[in-house]
Amino acid sequence: MPAPAPSMGTALLAAIVLVLLLVELVMIPAQAAAWATWLRRSVGYEVDTMFLRLRIYKYLPQLSRTKLLRDMALIEQQYAAHPYHGPHHAADVVGKCGAMLRRDKAKLRRWMRERVGKGIVGCITERRYALFELAVVLAAAFHDAGHPGLNNGYLQNSQDPRFQAYEYTAERYSGQWFRHEFMQEQTFLNDLPAAEREFVVEVASYAVLKTDMRMHQNVLAMADPEETDPLKRLAALLLHAADLANGADAWSISKLWAHWCHREFHSQGDASKQDHPELTVDTIFDREKANVPASQLYFVEQLVAPTFQALEQCCPATAALGLRGCRANAAQCKAIIEQQAEQQEAMPRLL
Repeated sequence: MPAPAPSMGTALLAAIVLVLLLVELVMIPAQAAAWATWLRRSVGYEVDTMFLRLRIYKYLPQLSRTKLLRDMALIEQQYAAHPYHGPHHAADVVGKCGAMLRRDKAKLRRWMRERVGKGIVGCITERRYALFELAVVLAAAFHDAGHPGLNNGYLQNSQDPRFQAYEYTAERYSGQWFRHEFMQEQTFLNDLPAAEREFVVEVASYAVLKTDMRMHQNVLAMADPEETDPLKRLAALLLHAADLANGADAWSISKLWAHWCHREFHSQGDASKQDHPELTVDTIFDREKANVPASQLYFVEQLVAPTFQALEQCCPATAALGLRGCRANAAQCKAIIEQQAEQQEAMPRLL
């Protein structure tokens, strides 16, 4: 008896499955190529791209692209090839800062005018706003230059001499050191008038100092008793948000950043066990004890989400986008944690 012919619905389903398989075979190499290109982004390329998109070159025509790219190449040389705190992270933060400045430009301008005022020195003109954007993008490019791939707590507890070279309150990351780097005659900023160059360096150096996680709550509240300039506090919040924003990226991207971050954490834990066995290794740095989904969930819910909530007053579009990403990524982490719990419960029955 001959086999019955497949129904129209079965044939259509088979065709759809075949098409999906072909698309997947094509897309996987394409995605891999896209990621390879993305990781090759240089800090200079990203800064130059943001200057073009933000029209900084238009409002600050004195700036030399040749000098800018030369200076950014020197900055990029200060980034080592760490899994997380490398030049790819700097380029990513530059891109995120630029996206915030473009996406919420009208609201940011209104926020700045309300706090700085009109008819006074420093009023918000197109040129003044371009100088502010320049400061934020420059701070993003520079903010982790020289990072040793180890956190300050470990460097301090292990009495590593690099602690004094990298600690955010030390001379290397003080406004004085930043000023020394970017007030030189040969830098691209020297093409600006002295007062404008001073403004850019002051805002950028302040924002870089506030990326220290010990400053997290003060940055979110924009409550620094030692700083009355609202533009500096705003720049610090924008940079801090961009620095943490990979927790709100699309899940396919965010989980890669989490992987790279924990690789760096675990390398620190390995170094601590080998070189300083007298030190206690926190769970998050111990590759044998760390629970990456749980730590990522804490990062997203307790650090990233509150940061985007703080942005609602000045960058509502970015805040809404970031909070939506936080909710989606938190749900992904919780699903993985639940799956891990189910697997652990099933283990005794399998033995």
